[in-house]
Amino acid sequence: MAGLNGLRVWVPGGTGLLGTPLVRRLRESGAGVRADGAATCDITRAEQVGTVAEEFAPHVVINGAAFTQVDACESREAEAMAVNADGAGHVAATSRRIGARLIHISTDYVFADPSDSPGDARPHRARRVDDVTGPPEALCAYGRTKLAGEQRVLQAHPEALIVRTAWLYGHDGPGFPQAILRQARAGGPLRVVNDQTGSPTYSEDLADALVRLVVAGVDHGHRVLHVTNAGACTWWLFARTVIDLAGLEATVEPITSAQAGRAARRPSWSVLDNSVYQQITAHRMRDWRDAVVAFMKREADARRPV
Repeated sequence: MAGLNGLRVWVPGGTGLLGTPLVRRLRESGAGVRADGAATCDITRAEQVGTVAEEFAPHVVINGAAFTQVDACESREAEAMAVNADGAGHVAATSRRIGARLIHISTDYVFADPSDSPGDARPHRARRVDDVTGPPEALCAYGRTKLAGEQRVLQAHPEALIVRTAWLYGHDGPGFPQAILRQARAGGPLRVVNDQTGSPTYSEDLADALVRLVVAGVDHGHRVLHVTNAGACTWWLFARTVIDLAGLEATVEPITSAQAGRAARRPSWSVLDNSVYQQITAHRMRDWRDAVVAFMKREADARRPV
């Protein structure tokens, strides 16, 4: 995809699971890119954010920096809040001050379980961008910090764009498919939750979508978008699909969230509606199954001896 020649894009969080393919796609599209991890720009330090931004003078900022260890957030919420809310606010305020457009990455976990939200029956449709988030007390710590981040971003930079995604996986960091494949190859028991439904999202596809949003500009007037691969599944079906595509013989036992005993409670339903993104970009995200096939092919190619 071309169309970004001469544009400078700064990507805090640009060295990880999403940032790595995003930076590559931006450069392929002609943009000049600066990518920072926490080692080179700690977004919890407002003065450091300001220094980097003023030196690089970006036209666009895509903030993917976040504390994303969902279970660890339960015991380290203050640390997560410093990154996901305070840090996000620093990036937003600086972006506005220097006149840069801002895209901020958020999560499906800003939505509570329907049973925890008064008057919100379990939806049989994807969550729309105007659906009510929270309430904070019904969210896990990660969801609370990311929701606070969304609020800080739009307070500091009212023209910013929030992009919520879900169940992210890819080649440039640890992820669910890799963990499942390791366990299956080791012959260990596989027990995976089957009462949480969402949309697995391939980092390569999300990176492509973000570049399309940069090309689309800001004239569409929307402040929040949802971008995931199309369709939905449970974590159990996601695991089963990965194992089948790998040609492995492994039994995957479906279990409940209660049986899994994770520190953080996840929403049972967090499927996101991509229709506003599709309207803006005229691009339809491919089905999650097709994305997993592409992911597995690339993983297999990487394992094949040269």
